[in-house]
Amino acid sequence: MFLKQPKPGLRHLLLIAVILMIGCKKAGDTNEGELKPEVAEAKLWYDKAYTALKPAKHNATVTANKTFDFSVLINPDWQNALTYQRHGDEVIEIPVEQPGKFGVGLIGKGDAAVEYKPENSKTIFVLLKNAGGYRAFIMTLIADADYLKGDYTKLQNNHYNKRDPKFSGVLVYYTPEGKYSNNWTYKDGNCLVNNSL
Repeated sequence: MFLKQPKPGLRHLLLIAVILMIGCKKAGDTNEGELKPEVAEAKLWYDKAYTALKPAKHNATVTANKTFDFSVLINPDWQNALTYQRHGDEVIEIPVEQPGKFGVGLIGKGDAAVEYKPENSKTIFVLLKNAGGYRAFIMTLIADADYLKGDYTKLQNNHYNKRDPKFSGVLVYYTPEGKYSNNWTYKDGNCLVNNSL
């Protein structure tokens, strides 16, 4: 069985219709790639401060007492940045691109040591802006198994400006280049330990 070839005029009309549909789809996607002005400004600062002239990204496993450059290993997902005010700072909280490919774990020492597994972690970029300019941190939240109870969506209830009232685990801050800043330990929403430099 042979199909009839469309007449030349109809063939052009179909081609034009396909081009119009593609053009309309692209026109409808105008928000993709556009950032809020405050996020775009923060991205320019971050790119200049941390990603200019950096080597290509690589896979790495880092063990205790070794630092690594977060700005080489992970990228901010600027399209999904949150903006808000906290303690007089403009805050830009940016999730990590492909968060499932990056996790941080901790193993404590001593008799009562708790293991915090990489799959129980959430890492975000935090940029703080005030009159003095920008400061950048990597915030990693590692929940304990008792808090999660297998429900990894609970990690999404925790941000720089607020934590789940029942959160148990640790919260660690680094600079984008891997320098330790401070950490907190929580149990059932209560801060038990604050270790700052």
